Amino acid sequence: METLLRINHVNKSYGKQQVLHDINLEFKEGIHGLLGPNGAGKTTLMRAILGLIPYEGTIRIENTRIGYLPQDFQMFGRLTVQEAMEYVATLKDVSKQTIDEALEYTALEQQRSKKIKALSGGMLRRLGIAQAILGGSKILVLDEPTVGLDPKQRANVRDLVASLKDSHMVLLSTHIVEDIEYTADTITVINQGVIEAHGKQRELIQDIHGRVQSPTRGRIWIS
Repeated sequence: METLLRINHVNKSYGKQQVLHDINLEFKEGIHGLLGPNGAGKTTLMRAILGLIPYEGTIRIENTRIGYLPQDFQMFGRLTVQEAMEYVATLKDVSKQTIDEALEYTALEQQRSKKIKALSGGMLRRLGIAQAILGGSKILVLDEPTVGLDPKQRANVRDLVASLKDSHMVLLSTHIVEDIEYTADTITVINQGVIEAHGKQRELIQDIHGRVQSPTRGRIWIS
């Protein structure tokens, strides 16, 4: 299995504040969890991977399309699901024939005529994943895909992400352990811009459990 994403000696500062410290990671096909508290540097690292911000170091991505789901994913509320997907297909310069496949995969084919503003939080997040995979994106970068969802919606999104495991390389950031506990192949623990641990899920999960609290909606990172 080939390495699809290589991150070597990546640093990022905003003024005098350094938010990423010498990040070195490699990812292959599968699901890879990026776990840490809010403000740990997860979103900054993802934006660097996507080329949205300048950084020091090197990030190498195999010749493939990248799909992105930002934490604050939104679309024009007046558009229908179908119209929104057609808009994204145009931006990505991909065939609109792939829309049906993406909507079917995310169980939104029956919602294509519904306005974006009428979607539930869970449906909107599924639409976010649909637009990310549109056009055959091999690498998916998902930033806090379950944020703001109730427990049932969160479980549905987790199941959808898990189904991508054998066909994509998914980098999923979260501060909620359950988002990656049963789906991730590897877990990377990041805090204050530093990689504190990286390895196979089964090797790290016990240590992670000792560093989180257990509120009603699941264990939350509290380093």
